[in-house]
Amino acid sequence: MGKPVSSSKGLLKCATASNNNGNTIDTADCRNFYFYPGDKNIRIVSTIEFPALILDTDSLKLVNSISWFKSYREKDSSTSKRRFKMDNNNIKQYFKTLFHAEGTEDTGYKDEYYTNTVTKWLFDSFNVIVDVSTYFKRGKQDEFSVLAIYIVKKQP
Repeated sequence: MGKPVSSSKGLLKCATASNNNGNTIDTADCRNFYFYPGDKNIRIVSTIEFPALILDTDSLKLVNSISWFKSYREKDSSTSKRRFKMDNNNIKQYFKTLFHAEGTEDTGYKDEYYTNTVTKWLFDSFNVIVDVSTYFKRGKQDEFSVLAIYIVKKQP
């Protein structure tokens, strides 16, 4: 974090909706980037491989946060739910052990279509956030869950 995004130029693809082609990182409106490292281990946290790793930049194109995302949507929803619960517990235990602290859990938002819980570890120069969301069946949309990890640089 804090490095210019140009230092990873060959490993990035623009994730901004207005620049879907992802061919350049120099465009002014691109602030979020999919990161495709040669080493897949960078996408693994604890024992969980995340398919998406995103870098977010500030106005100077310096990386100010790193995010991992994994969604759980399968035809067999019981298997998906079990895997989601296991991975969620695994990630929280991993950070608890790594930081020697429980983390602060907050219930985010909850209604009939969506629930969200956030667990945070706050430090002097950065925060680690585990965001757990479940979207319930609504119309043709099947139920699915998302496990996200954010490492965010604290602003001075």
